[in-house]
Amino acid sequence: RDSMAELDGVLDRAIADAALDKADLDAERLQERPDGTLLRFLVDLRGQDAGSAQLRDDLRTLLIAGHETVASILTWATFELARNPAVLARAQSE
Repeated sequence: RDSMAELDGVLDRAIADAALDKADLDAERLQERPDGTLLRFLVDLRGQDAGSAQLRDDLRTLLIAGHETVASILTWATFELARNPAVLARAQSE
């Protein structure tokens, strides 16, 4: 619980910062915004339609999905290297 509360605090501050710098542009111009981040894009694109709770949930999903994807790739790569000693030896030599 403490970890989630800390994560929520970080995300809430990031959302508040992005909301302060909201731009009222169409989707194409938002993508070209030089200081653009995914969060700024979501805040700008959704406008009033998405509250902080919705944006926080979206960001949590992206963080967790990214974590699981990396973990899956590393697990698969380790498994394949264990099954292929010659490839493992080449990887180790690099």
